[in-house]
Amino acid sequence: MRTEDPVQPMSGWFEIPCVTRCRELIAQGDVEGLAEAQEDLQAYVEMNEADHNTYQLIALKTLQAAAYERQGRAELNGILETLYSLHLPILSVKKIDNVG
Repeated sequence: MRTEDPVQPMSGWFEIPCVTRCRELIAQGDVEGLAEAQEDLQAYVEMNEADHNTYQLIALKTLQAAAYERQGRAELNGILETLYSLHLPILSVKKIDNVG
């Protein structure tokens, strides 16, 4: 994570500039940019795990998966499994909400 980025808690933002920057780097697809995006995303994931911010974790892990895919890295499957496990509680709540 670059030190000049003003990273603040991610719960109240509609657009998070540091995450938008990672999206840009992934879209560009060059090796250095993908490495920078992965490093920053990992730092943001750790911060949101500490805050138990599941919604942001889903978005961040999705971006990590996109970066891994662009790099052809094997970690993609692990990220996808994590994303699936993060979605399960949310899907369960939506099912219960639809019944009532």
